[in-house]
Amino acid sequence: MKRYQKYLLGIFAAVVLLAPLPKLYAQPSASMEEGSLLEYPSLALHGEIPTKAYWTEYGPLNVWTPAAAYAIAGTSVPVERTVGLLYRVGLLLALFAILRRWSRRAALASVLICWLLLSSFGLMAYSWIGGLAALLAAIAFAREIPHRPQQSRLLTAAAGLSAGIALGFRPDLILALTALAFVTLWKAPKQRCIEASLAFALGCIPLLALVLLAGFHNVLTNLVLDPVFHLRAGRHLPFPPRFSGGGEYFTTLSALNLKAWQGPGVNAQIVAMFWLLIATGLVLALSCVFIFRRAESSRRWDLSVLITALALAPQMLQRLDLNHLRFVACIWLPLAVWATVKAMPRNERSKSPWPVALLAFAVTIAAPSLVTVAYCNLLPGIGPNAPRATQQVRGAEGRSITMDKVTQAKDLQKVITLARSRIPRGSRLIEGPSDLRFANYSETSIYWLLPQLDPATYFLEVNPGITNVKHSGFAAEIARADWLILSSKFVAFKEPNSSVKPGWNGPNLVVAKKFCLSKLMGHYEVLRRLRFGESGSTSPRPLRVGPEHVAWCARP
Repeated sequence: MKRYQKYLLGIFAAVVLLAPLPKLYAQPSASMEEGSLLEYPSLALHGEIPTKAYWTEYGPLNVWTPAAAYAIAGTSVPVERTVGLLYRVGLLLALFAILRRWSRRAALASVLICWLLLSSFGLMAYSWIGGLAALLAAIAFAREIPHRPQQSRLLTAAAGLSAGIALGFRPDLILALTALAFVTLWKAPKQRCIEASLAFALGCIPLLALVLLAGFHNVLTNLVLDPVFHLRAGRHLPFPPRFSGGGEYFTTLSALNLKAWQGPGVNAQIVAMFWLLIATGLVLALSCVFIFRRAESSRRWDLSVLITALALAPQMLQRLDLNHLRFVACIWLPLAVWATVKAMPRNERSKSPWPVALLAFAVTIAAPSLVTVAYCNLLPGIGPNAPRATQQVRGAEGRSITMDKVTQAKDLQKVITLARSRIPRGSRLIEGPSDLRFANYSETSIYWLLPQLDPATYFLEVNPGITNVKHSGFAAEIARADWLILSSKFVAFKEPNSSVKPGWNGPNLVVAKKFCLSKLMGHYEVLRRLRFGESGSTSPRPLRVGPEHVAWCARP
């Protein structure tokens, strides 16, 4: 390749990678997941321990990494998204490092496919992206060992350390990490095994620290028992995905905004992407067989990449929605062409990037509006003629989030303004759905916007099968709260799983008995605890909370 061609290729790659960033930073930030990434690290800066002070199913680095950034640069959405951007940079660099010895051009094309799949997810500092970046870094370091024997000890230590960090983000990566360790350390020199183990233990220090600070029972319950046994029925989606009958709620909701789209529907695209991934998984598995049968010096290291990648399959299968599919596709699809090439006889192998480009075309055909159009809409000057209206909601201490529904944002702003002016500092607050028998979704960002108030619940984000069961203690927490902010925004939440079944009615009974309605603002209801001897007023009409009724607060 001539020098000017390299420059043109580099410029093209830079444009593809950097052009979406302005719109990605400006995207709405009111989701439950992003609210958690704002609130949990903020609590950590005040000494609160994950799994002990609040429920979370992710590892400690999901909280402590943004917390470190907030301690340096302040707590804000741009800082949180910058952390997320760094996760993605690490992931893309590690993927390039893994594939670069095959072909730099093909490796770059693979990186662009990965970015194409991930970009429309946004820049949220999501734990899976951070864990995946660390896992790929571990693979990249391990693959360099046979090429740099003089630095083998340093590379072994770096691989082990990265593996421990990956576990600190996502303990559910244990299967992939076990596969990586088994393949790379099988019959390896004893000294290398010891070095890798010590470095891995060093990387696991955040997880071990969490066990010491929060207690083994809390960590086991939050990170293992709840996600595997209690949460799954309320979040699982049909296998295989269906062309009709509903799927993930927010993906279905976003389909309603694609009025001008004349191509395949959202469900059809998810089905196509699922079967594309199944085919890709078969390619990776068959490539493992062919590579294993060839007695090449790189066999161990090639198998370490493929077997570790295949061990990511549970992430896709646990919930067959767009995001979980893309979280696996961003690794499987870039590796598919490389795996096919490595399975061929040596004299037939190609280093051309065109097979990777063909794979990108396959992704475009499988999910045109969910992946390709979504990416194009992030580019400056491309997308809807009129940009989607957004509205900022401002809280205390200069904190703010962006919402894409202006009316709801104005209602929430009124709630935040009311809370800041009327609710005494240090009061205990709980935010949740208007019918507390359901625990599908919540707005954790409300806690973050009101730092002067103390969260009165362990369940800052609600989840079916965990929050709305009798033994959760949620009803008792509500009984001890001073104020409630309930929302009916997600009353239409519907998925083909057990989340649509009402849970225990105890929390609603507590609300009806101990609280009165102070203010009603659009979807939001602000409720105050009844004072001693106070009784509510039935005029105007009482508020309905599930099957119960809550009286209005008596006017002074």
